[in-house]
Amino acid sequence: MKAAVDAGVLLDAYAGEGSGQHDAAAAIERVLADDILVVTAAELSRFVEIVSDPANFEQPPELAEVAALCNDYAAAANVEVAEAAADDLVAAMALLRENALPGAALDAALLAACLRRLGVSRLISRDASEYAPFSFLDVVAPAAV
Repeated sequence: MKAAVDAGVLLDAYAGEGSGQHDAAAAIERVLADDILVVTAAELSRFVEIVSDPANFEQPPELAEVAALCNDYAAAANVEVAEAAADDLVAAMALLRENALPGAALDAALLAACLRRLGVSRLISRDASEYAPFSFLDVVAPAAV
């Protein structure tokens, strides 16, 4: 069974603090131990953008360090880095219309559409409410994995 993570979980696992960091890292490790971890290229991109921004962290990691982490994910046998397809954008826009969502929800809709196309129904996220309109996704908090 495949499970996906969003950028928030990657961020918590890599640069979080306390129980949130522990829960996110443990959730990723549990998926990697038994399943395939799906990370879309867009979510990896969001993670890199957030974690390397000095506005978010006083001492952000060097880009080489973040790139090495992304490369490790990409090279792992039980990690699938998934690209979004052109049809995913069309599907995401349809999800926005069907659920009367604002344009600000496009990132979540795009991830949902991509995961649906890939046949991935489980998403680990720290913010389940962001994906609540997409009933085809089973969204779980890192602590529940």
